[in-house]
Amino acid sequence: MTKTAHLTDISGQYSYVLHVSFASMVGSGTPPISTLQLNNVTTL
Repeated sequence: MTKTAHLTDISGQYSYVLHVSFASMVGSGTPPISTLQLNNVTTL
């Protein structure tokens, strides 16, 4: 997956803003292209 980020000035601080698509899957489906799958497992 490749994403493009733009340098943005947020309240005088420069930051990269990146929009990432997530999806929760129902049943045995597969996530759409360029989408990260959300898991229902807790990680530490």
